[in-house]
Amino acid sequence: MGMAGILDSARFRAFIAMELGVSGADVQAMVLGGHGDSMVPLPRFTTVGGIAVTELIPKDRLDAIIQRTRDGGAEIVKLLKTGSAYYAPAMSAVEMVQALLTDQKRMVPCSVLLEGQYGLKDLFIGVPVILGAQGVEKIIELRLASEELAALQKSGKDVADMIASFPSASDAGLPNDRAARVLPGGAIVCGRPTPQRFSDSPWSCPRSVCPRSCQAATRRRVGRSRPA
Repeated sequence: MGMAGILDSARFRAFIAMELGVSGADVQAMVLGGHGDSMVPLPRFTTVGGIAVTELIPKDRLDAIIQRTRDGGAEIVKLLKTGSAYYAPAMSAVEMVQALLTDQKRMVPCSVLLEGQYGLKDLFIGVPVILGAQGVEKIIELRLASEELAALQKSGKDVADMIASFPSASDAGLPNDRAARVLPGGAIVCGRPTPQRFSDSPWSCPRSVCPRSCQAATRRRVGRSRPA
């Protein structure tokens, strides 16, 4: 279960609220797909105080907001100069944990394993789910328009292609027990005896404390990943 859907939806909501000069609490938004250039913001399922956002924001401005949402991580990295985003990802994780611990039955977009929903199979990608005490209690299948479904499936293909592009242990010239590996959803785990999880930042591997030769290969694998 991953948080990219909540994170990207939060950014989409924030940009819409800024555009309209309203409270973000009044904005409900839905962003599906992978956490990257092919993410799928859905204006048709986005409302402000119950009013469709398409009734409030002209198409050209809405298109610009959608693009800014896709570029949100890179924009923050540029502003920070060093490091990556942390506030919005942290709040997204908190929102998910609260839903689980207090059995809130929240309907939110999360990265989950699909087994045929939306025409995607054996792939973790962002779709609407119900989060409660049992974890992902239900996957919601929206009735997407043909162009929306095509965009989601393209996003799924992009995620699958990215995962497939990572070299295997043998390709990296490393023993299987030392090679870093990519988990469903894009998380990275190194091959230390006690696995160290770290983010998609190319410099987040603790090079100074890790004795494994896998660290260089790991950095190569995530070096072109998208900022949070």
